[in-house]
Amino acid sequence: MTQASQNDVTPNTEQLRAQAALLLSKARGESFDIRRALGEVNIDSPLHARLAALAAQISDAASGLSQALRSTTFPLRAADLLAFESVVQSPETEALLAQATTEANTNASRTITVAAASADTRQEVRSLSHDVFDRHIFDPYLHFDSPEDEADFRKREAEAQKYINEQLARRTPEGNLNAGGGMIGTMLDANAHGAGNSPDFMPRWNALTADTQRQRAAMHAAGQSTEEYDRNVTDSVRRFLKAKGLSDAEIDKRLSDSANPLDAMKPFLADDRESRRVEEKIQLSRHVAQANNAQALPVVETTQAEAPASKDTLPTINPDVMGAKLQAAIVQISDNTDAGHGVTIQRPAGKGALTVAD
Repeated sequence: MTQASQNDVTPNTEQLRAQAALLLSKARGESFDIRRALGEVNIDSPLHARLAALAAQISDAASGLSQALRSTTFPLRAADLLAFESVVQSPETEALLAQATTEANTNASRTITVAAASADTRQEVRSLSHDVFDRHIFDPYLHFDSPEDEADFRKREAEAQKYINEQLARRTPEGNLNAGGGMIGTMLDANAHGAGNSPDFMPRWNALTADTQRQRAAMHAAGQSTEEYDRNVTDSVRRFLKAKGLSDAEIDKRLSDSANPLDAMKPFLADDRESRRVEEKIQLSRHVAQANNAQALPVVETTQAEAPASKDTLPTINPDVMGAKLQAAIVQISDNTDAGHGVTIQRPAGKGALTVAD
């Protein structure tokens, strides 16, 4: 190679090396932005998967550029740099990062909503926990079938209080929601033993369930799990309906027909009198169904002569036949309508006739 040729190659190589260094710098910047976006978007969203794939491509490009720049003989040509540039400065990268920013802002708003709802749930649970476990506001309304029944109730109550305190101690939205679920179970257990007769029960129940349901919806919108809360509430509803006398099949039917497990037991949340009416209706429906399934009574067929007369056909009376029957009953028919309206009753021998007028 002549000196002139070497002079032509060296500046060209240095120019390519400079372009490679610039691309490497951009690749590192893009990689940082993508990693930050990955931390802000929902891990289960399609955007997260696309960003992760893009991050891998840019990481590979940065690795190739860095290796070329460390080489004593720069191996890349203009076509190679164009290929790297298509990865590092891809329009898809800008679009995905913009989408990630929008989703991150939305998630931030949802996080704020979850935090506010969680604070409301926490406050309501703490207040209700104090009233139920410390002040025992529902105890005057509770009734039990036996001392063993009360002992079992108190054991469940103590276990619920321990669980609620543990969940509140976590100081997280999930912990606060789980504590709300534990309080729901306690309220249902108390209602099954008569607490529904308390004028404080329904207002406190409505406040508790409104707060927990609002937080649950906010957490779902933010892509957060409510699995433990859902499981505990469903178990509490099932136990409550079982205490009300429903069979497992009836409970399964109610739960499957309800979008929310709490809807399955609303008819039973009135006071004891109203709740018993609902139970009686269920029992009556059950007995009616059993009667309908029982063997039908035999049908008695009548002949045409024995068939009952139509409702529109009035019965006729034969005077001669009726008179004979009255004669047999010691009643005489008189032609004199002025004497007791034509009816006289025969006296025993030796006595005069006795009219109706007498």
